[in-house]
Amino acid sequence: GITREFVMRNDGQASLIVSEVGLPFGFSLDNESLFPATLEPGEKKIVRVRLDSSVAGKRTGTLTFRTNDSDERTFSLRLAGSVTRSKAP
Repeated sequence: GITREFVMRNDGQASLIVSEVGLPFGFSLDNESLFPATLEPGEKKIVRVRLDSSVAGKRTGTLTFRTNDSDERTFSLRLAGSVTRSKAP
């Protein structure tokens, strides 16, 4: 499948606890063992999301994380991808 990376960073002044990962159908985390995660102030972690390429079709949905941040208890990231079958020669 196709994998994309994004950076999760704690810009706050206290430890950020990230847990309860939710993924839409057709997507998975390459580094699922990362969660639950605690990020200290200024710390970053790379999150790798994989699109399942075994079945053709469009995939859309929202990746969500629960956090202990009082301003953003749930972080959401919109995901979209399309898998097409190549034609045999």
